[in-house]
Amino acid sequence: MVEQALEVLEPGPDAWGYFFAEAAQGGLRDDLGRDLERERQMAKQVERVRQHELVKEHEAHGRRDDELDHGL
Repeated sequence: MVEQALEVLEPGPDAWGYFFAEAAQGGLRDDLGRDLERERQMAKQVERVRQHELVKEHEAHGRRDDELDHGL
């Protein structure tokens, strides 16, 4: 009876236990490294798009200025 009570009181595996076990084996570090690299790539892509939009806006302003200068 006492042994059954102790079994019930012992914590079972949970998400945190699995988390720390994976972290200890290096799997978590690999996952975090992939996530960081993915975020870096996304940030670079966002910056490329932003730069492209700035170039398009600059070109549009240049065309508008040319049109105003030539009275079109």
